[in-house]
Amino acid sequence: MGWEELTDGVLVAGQPNGAPSWFPCNDHPRHKSAFRISITTDDNYRAVSNGRLVARTRKSSRETWTYEQHEPMATYLATVQIGRYTLMPLAAGAAEDTHTAAHAAGDAAGVMAGPTTAPTAVPQRVAVSAELASRAREGLARQNDMMRTFVRCFGPYPFPEYTVVVADDDLEIPLEAQTLSILGRNHLGQEWDSQRLIAHELAHQWFGNSLTLASWQDIWLHEGFACYAEWIWSEESGGPTVEERAYAAWRKLSTGAQDLMIGDPGPELMFDDRVYKRGALALHALRVRCGDVAFFALLHQWTQANAHSSVCTADFILAADHATGLDSEQLLHPWLLEEKLPEFPRA
Repeated sequence: MGWEELTDGVLVAGQPNGAPSWFPCNDHPRHKSAFRISITTDDNYRAVSNGRLVARTRKSSRETWTYEQHEPMATYLATVQIGRYTLMPLAAGAAEDTHTAAHAAGDAAGVMAGPTTAPTAVPQRVAVSAELASRAREGLARQNDMMRTFVRCFGPYPFPEYTVVVADDDLEIPLEAQTLSILGRNHLGQEWDSQRLIAHELAHQWFGNSLTLASWQDIWLHEGFACYAEWIWSEESGGPTVEERAYAAWRKLSTGAQDLMIGDPGPELMFDDRVYKRGALALHALRVRCGDVAFFALLHQWTQANAHSSVCTADFILAADHATGLDSEQLLHPWLLEEKLPEFPRA
């Protein structure tokens, strides 16, 4: 974990324990702080890191790039990306007038905050080589629409800006870091498997980066929420509905091994796909029981009350109790802390 060499550049992938490979730190996710990161590169390379670029200086054939991340950040989310990148703004997407989960979330936000609640434009950029620029524009053409959808569903975007780095190499999986995500050139397709990953990494800015687990046993608070965001985007973009995605995931889980508690999966299985899918299904069960208005009001309250802090499952259950009036622990316990898969939640 940590530094990884590319064909012509490097990236840092710190999750979950790679941060000490490149800077001295107390590498625990609940130890969040502001960061100032300076990187010196050879000429014709760009360094991209967390937060905002505050200084860029040249000396002879080298350049130094200095970034400041003011919002508290866990050590594993700190990153450096170096390559022959140019920085280009992301073109605005076209908003769709469809009544989907995102619009139900907008209704919920209106209930909470009044008629002035509305998505705010977030500066979005892409760091990419000149050779991949066209492919990046095409692959990320819907990201602005994703951003608007998630702002309606989850509340205000928690950082000043968002950057996607597109590596010139194929990557096994995309990576998320605070204020940015890293995609491989193989993740720029228009098909669902690529688009869902773009949505997934964006959703982590709320669930994982702003709200960060206090202990790795609660990884479902990151991955379950980001997986559910994929399903929300599927419905919003005209694909299968949340209900259809949820049922497909449940059917697949029902035919596999049922020997994992996703509320405490242990280090070997913390990134098992069941943590993602069953975590998302737990959220869907909560939504089915309490209804859209209460569910999305809960998500807004959850992200805003805990912005830039550390959270745990018990915190979420208390928040859900308050927002929905349900006994959320009784509802969520079978999904999170029992191995047997519960029945599919239906209204």
